[in-house]
Amino acid sequence: GPLCGSLLLEVFDWRALFLLNVPVGLLALAMGQVVLPADAPREHQPFDLAGYLLIATGLGLLLVTLGRLRELTALGEPLNLLALAAGFLCLLAFVRLQLRRSHPLLPLRLFALRGYRASVIIAVVQAVGMFECLVLLPLLIQLVLGHSALWTGLALLCTALAAALFGQVGGRLLDRRGPRGVIATGLALSGLATLALGVVGSHAGLAWICALMVLRGIGLGLSYMPATTAGLNTLPDAQVTQGAAMNNIARRLVSSVAVVAASLWLELRLGGAAGWGPRQAATGVAIQDAFSVTGLFILLALPWAWRFPAGQSLSVRRYS
Repeated sequence: GPLCGSLLLEVFDWRALFLLNVPVGLLALAMGQVVLPADAPREHQPFDLAGYLLIATGLGLLLVTLGRLRELTALGEPLNLLALAAGFLCLLAFVRLQLRRSHPLLPLRLFALRGYRASVIIAVVQAVGMFECLVLLPLLIQLVLGHSALWTGLALLCTALAAALFGQVGGRLLDRRGPRGVIATGLALSGLATLALGVVGSHAGLAWICALMVLRGIGLGLSYMPATTAGLNTLPDAQVTQGAAMNNIARRLVSSVAVVAASLWLELRLGGAAGWGPRQAATGVAIQDAFSVTGLFILLALPWAWRFPAGQSLSVRRYS
């Protein structure tokens, strides 16, 4: 995807990146009608309308407001503060309501399961690393190092290919040896590679950056999907769908907050820079700082890899 996007940018402008999704989406819709099996009849359960309205309103307010925070001064605007407070209150009310419901929209009590809780935390941390790289790497390669968008696509492709290859390796190791060692190894590799991008970022050549992105991909392949698989395998069959939904919501929400935080940091560091020369140097330093913090954030999740039950059998189900 990033490689195709970089090729499009070489010929067209940024609007082509969005237009390309239209034929792809239509093709996927047509394939889904043919390939996916019909749903089996399910036991009817009441729809939690109040819970749906609370979480939709809470997440909507938070994400829309975070999108408005383009500079630090926006944090002091009364409207933004009010929207953030209202969003948090809606989410708190949602949590309280779900814990009381016999048929909740999202069964939050699943977080009491140690393996599932650890898997969500690790998936969130790795998602933050992925989205931060998608934001920071183009800035590093194109604005600081002065290369074209094509090189950004190639660097991201290095991560994708390594993650795809070692995702298969991680799945086999998961079945044979359990989740602890393989997930911890993946977290360590991706965290150290991200930290290294922060240390050598603007002083490294493209070969070093691509090598570190390969190392990040290896770490993702060994930890990201294996952690999700291990967590979902701790759940009863009837709650796997809801467990996967909560995993996805957590990843998207925290990643959005992390991207906004990185953007605000860049704005703060570049606020006093004047002219392209000083601004280019300041941009490089700010990007390195963001990579370093992200790498440390990933490494801090290492203890959670050892929270999975020892000897957990993972050959029952596999997820993609």
